[in-house]
Amino acid sequence: MTVTVVSSAATPTLAGGIPYAGCFITMTVDTDCYIHFGPNSSIAAASSAISWPLVANSVHDLWINDKDAYFRVIRKTADGTLSIRRSNL
Repeated sequence: MTVTVVSSAATPTLAGGIPYAGCFITMTVDTDCYIHFGPNSSIAAASSAISWPLVANSVHDLWINDKDAYFRVIRKTADGTLSIRRSNL
């Protein structure tokens, strides 16, 4: 997913949905950005005030559940790319 100056639309965290008990995901990002998770597509826009910071060229492993079914992301300084994949298959 492209990370730009405008907060992304709410996007499903995993295309196939979140398993009932939850799962681990791995996020990689090539630019400083902020990510915000929520249970449905009406979550607030990502911003530095309410979202988690992700550092450029980093990898993050995170346990998610149905409360993290959607996310929105916004860049901090430069456009880049965010990749999310399920990591405990």
